[in-house]
Formats: sequence, C-alpha cells, structure tokens
Amino acid sequence: MSQQPIYGITNIPQDINLELNNGTLTLKSGSVVTFPDGTQYQLTADQSTTFTNAGVRAFALRVDNKQITQMGTLAEIVSGSTDSMAGQTYHCWYDTTNKVINRYTTDGSTPAYQCSLPICIVTCDGTQIVSIDKVFNGFGYIGSTLFVLPDVEGFYPNGKNGFNNIFTNVRHTVLTMVNVPANKTNYIMTFYANSNGYWGTGFEIVDKLPPFEDSVVDRRYYSKQDNFVYRNNGTTYIKENRVLYGYVSTASSSPYNITSFEVVNPFATITPHVVSDYSKYLANLLIIQYNSKPRAKATIESIGAMFPDELILAVRDGFNLETATGKQLDTLAKYIGAERGYTNSSNQKAVLTDEEFRILLKLKIIVNTGTGTLYGLETSLYDLFGTGIRVVEGKDAGGNPNMTLTYYIRSDWANIGLAAVQQNILPHPTGVGYTYNLAAITKYFGFIEYTDTSHPFTTGFMDYNDPTKQGEMFSYDKQIR
Repeated sequence: MSQQPIYGITNIPQDINLELNNGTLTLKSGSVVTFPDGTQYQLTADQSTTFTNAGVRAFALRVDNKQITQMGTLAEIVSGSTDSMAGQTYHCWYDTTNKVINRYTTDGSTPAYQCSLPICIVTCDGTQIVSIDKVFNGFGYIGSTLFVLPDVEGFYPNGKNGFNNIFTNVRHTVLTMVNVPANKTNYIMTFYANSNGYWGTGFEIVDKLPPFEDSVVDRRYYSKQDNFVYRNNGTTYIKENRVLYGYVSTASSSPYNITSFEVVNPFATITPHVVSDYSKYLANLLIIQYNSKPRAKATIESIGAMFPDELILAVRDGFNLETATGKQLDTLAKYIGAERGYTNSSNQKAVLTDEEFRILLKLKIIVNTGTGTLYGLETSLYDLFGTGIRVVEGKDAGGNPNMTLTYYIRSDWANIGLAAVQQNILPHPTGVGYTYNLAAITKYFGFIEYTDTSHPFTTGFMDYNDPTKQGEMFSYDKQIR
C-alpha cells in the first residue's frame, strides 16, 4: 500500500475570489460570503471598491445592499459580548451574543450598517489599495474570535493497521466561532471531529505518550507511536478524534485581538490510490515462477482493479486489532490465545466489552512476544498502554528484589485485571516464580524514604508549591488480588 495520508487538512473551500487591479478591489461573481449567524450569500455579479486611507484593513460585505465595504483597521475591530470600543467613531464590533457585526462611522453608539464576516485583509498606502495580504477562505478571524467555515475537511489520526497508520476524514458542516485567549503565541487550534462546533487547545506532538504523572491537565498529545490524540482529563488519558488546523497568535494588550492565524500544511494530505495500490499488492504476492511474468502480473492487477475502494479498506481493516469489533475480535483472540469470558468480583460469569477485550489481547501479545526481561516488559507495557498498566518490581525489607511483581491498573480497567489473572495473561519474566498483587488505582497516598526514593506511583501531602496533587488511599477494596 502507498504511504498513508499526512495528519492535517484535506480540503479548504475556495469560496472567496478576489482581484486587485490598479487599486480597485473586486469580489468576483460566484463568491460565497458567510454571515456571523451562519447564513451564506453567493454573489451574482462582481462587487468592486477603492480606498485611500492608509493602514492594514479588513473588508466584508454589507448586509443591506450586498456591496463590498471596509470594516476598519485591525485595531478598530473588536469582538465579544460587549463592545469594548463603544462610543468611539469608526469602529466595528462583532456582537458574539446576537451574532451580528455592527459597523460604526461618525456615530460611535449607533451602527451605520451590519457586515458579513471579513473576507480579506488588505494594505492601503494612503492613495490606494496596494496589496491583498490575506483571503479568508476556510478560516478567518475578527477581533479576538477565530472562525472556520463549512466544508473544511481534515484527517484525524485513528490508530494503526497492518499496513500503516489509519486516518479518518471528517467534514466541517457548520460555521464555528471560538474566542482565543489573550497573549498567545502560536497557540495550536484543533477541531473535535465528534462534535461540530467545538474547538480544543493546548496541543503537543510527541514521539510517544509521556508518563501520566509528567503530563499537563487538559493538554492534548498526538502520539506518533500509536497514531492517536490523547487528553489528560485530570485522572487519566482519554482518546480524542482531533484534526490539527493551525497556529493562532493574539495581542498582549487590550483589545487582545488575533494578530495571525497560520494553517498547518494546507493540502499536504494525500489520499491514497487504494485500488491501484491494492492491485500491485496482489500482483506482488504471485509465487516466484510467475512474479516476473508481465502477463500474469497484468492479469492479477486487472482482477484487483475490479474491487471498490470501500471493500478493499473494509477487508484490510476488518481484523485490525485497533478497529475490529465483535466476531472479528473473537476470531483474533483464537489466534492470540485469550477469551472474552471471565468471573467478576461478584463470582458471576461475565464478558469483556470490545474495548476491554482489545486491551486484554494486547496484554496476551506481550506474553507471546516478550523478551523475558523486566525491562522488556516495562517497555512493552508503556508502549501499548502508556500509564494505564504499570508494573513495579517488589523488594524485601533490605531493599533487595524479592521475586514479586505488583501491577497497577487503571480503576476502570479492573475487569481486565480480573480476566488477565484468571487466564494467566499478566506478563512476567520466564522461569521466575512471581506472584501478583493487582491494585486498581492510579496514584496512591504514601511516603518515601531517604534511602529509597523510587516510588513513582506514590503521592504525598499537597503543599504551598504544589496544591494540585491528586491521589487516593490504598485500601483493601482497591486490590484485585
């Protein structure tokens, strides 16, 4: 298969078509302009304007006569639930409560007319418009508000499969507006694919997910290792389907307007040519005596070309451990060597959910493929589960290893711990008589000694310098076994 798509934007609609000719700015017929209430208007004729006052200015379309107009310099445009420039002449206010953009001229209290969202930013030299600096196709900003227009599309990372990373395309179907905090530089903005109209912030691209105790609450992390976006929700990591859109910066002084927004790799994503790649893939599977025969390869490629993309991808992903469900997971389990059923804490027969079973199967894969060393075990657990499942080597009173392991499993994964114990799936170095003490807990209260500070899952009292410590008491009911 070909290289999978690069994480990011796949489509930016080109709704705004502008021309600048000898100082005359023209919005071309057929352009689609969006208003702050989400409605749109398509021009049926060119609209042109000229302007002489010096400055970097935004232009829009008037609501009443649908003619192009200047909104003011960037310093004269604000947004918010209240007008921070009320009473000042010649300014523009995006009223975020009523979703209207008011343009004030000689009367700073009564709007002269209302506008669309800005369509562009231009520079005037005092005699005419000399350049179009930015066209707001797909994305734009007004005051401290960033907006994304309908029909923007992008890939969000969705795990791995047998060929490469999986990316899922999502289309933005509604106008979305978000207020950006003040004094930000290259603030990363993402779109939450599961809910149109929601933006997220605070984002890092990392080679692999950092240990939970080293992460920042409410920050998102894109892990290259397993191709997912995670958020620290204060208790654990959760997966989120997010498309990375771009970097925004805001001013450090009032009115804290957006100063720039740069899209991340527009059109850098490449949709794979699935059919042609699949045909070549099949042809390359020919046994050696036919592999070099042009007619044999051409025959197989022509057969492969008959399959629709959807079928090829469905077959390819059907038994991918990250996406398989139900019977597909049960089939994978037969090869891996694990069962969905277990006995719960009430001594009743129960079955794991697909998500729980997926984690159990990954544990069994570690057993099947492990190197037999504690280091290899710790590395494999971290690579697959981050801080969701952790293991610590036990020590005796003298601080020496005592041939025991203690597993720490997220509280909401307790069923997985039970099933793993009952099926002897918890990994351990070969040839060593280890016992297990599973604690369904993330971080517990305790103390460390001067001579033994290696307790990464222990938290102490909060103090003046760190009032955010989180943890819970390690009690008998937290133990699985």
